[in-house]
Amino acid sequence: MKRYLIPMILLAIFIISSCRNAREKDNTPEVIHVKTGKVEKRKVSIPIRSSGMLASDEEIKLSFKSGGIIENIPVNDGHKVGKGELLASLDLSEIEARLKQAGQALEKARRDYQRVQNLYRDSVATLENLQNAETALEVARSDFRIAEFNYKHSKIHAPSKGIILRRLAEENEMVAAGQPIFIFASGEGNWIIRTGITDKDIVKLSTGDSARIHFDPYPGQSFLAFVSEIGEMADPCTGTYEVELSMEPTDKKLVNGFIGRIMIFPSVQNEFLMIPVDALREANGQQGYAYVLREDGSHQKKKLILGEIIDDKIIVKSGISEDQQVITEGSAYLDEDSKIQLIRE
Repeated sequence: MKRYLIPMILLAIFIISSCRNAREKDNTPEVIHVKTGKVEKRKVSIPIRSSGMLASDEEIKLSFKSGGIIENIPVNDGHKVGKGELLASLDLSEIEARLKQAGQALEKARRDYQRVQNLYRDSVATLENLQNAETALEVARSDFRIAEFNYKHSKIHAPSKGIILRRLAEENEMVAAGQPIFIFASGEGNWIIRTGITDKDIVKLSTGDSARIHFDPYPGQSFLAFVSEIGEMADPCTGTYEVELSMEPTDKKLVNGFIGRIMIFPSVQNEFLMIPVDALREANGQQGYAYVLREDGSHQKKKLILGEIIDDKIIVKSGISEDQQVITEGSAYLDEDSKIQLIRE
């Protein structure tokens, strides 16, 4: 019995030792492979963010020269029309009668003038009689031109190729002279978008500053624009200053009324520290964290105060210094006790 006791004891010791080694091996921290990015100091312009509505730069109100009853409106909202196309016309009964009346008055004034002129040659009429007849003829001519002009503008024709944005009246409706009947956008103009900018941001802008605009119908796509006009007086209702942006030409279909999310890039630039967005962890508002690579190859979690995101970089206002390395790839798996190994590219 004693002969087998020693080998059994040795076997037990071996098994216990193996288990201990296995447990120690299991508790060995896993090595996480990481990549880093550099903290850079850059001159950038902080974008001004806003929103606005898309419109044509040739948007006009169309109306009749004279008042009257609308006889015909063959177009509705959204209709695309060609240059010269009939959009609306008044009942011409009264206008034609006035034109006829003015024409008859003109004919009478001509006859009167001719008769007085003949009498003046025969020394029967005085110079005053002739001058009065001449004046009456000029007044009749002017009245006829006015009636003719009103007749011509008793119909609304499209001033150019374009689209009816809004129809503001109906057939058989009585309208006053100059009352808008349509809001019309020319198809030959360019696209613009207007937005309101606060006083602290308006001082940063100059005409020609670039901008990017995003529309919901085109997710993930941006449209280029530039500042074309800057308001000099605040809107009394909103307290903001109107800024007009002109869109660069695009082959995408745009429609009046699109709401755009705007980023304007002022020409004034300032220096900021920036890190790759991939390095950011646990961001909440203007606060976030990133892992910084130490000189000895270890890492440290740093609290950062953040600014704007520009492309694939984010501004860091404090919490980090220039030329440090931040962990980008693999940072999601780290904690402060993790073992890391840097991947060299």
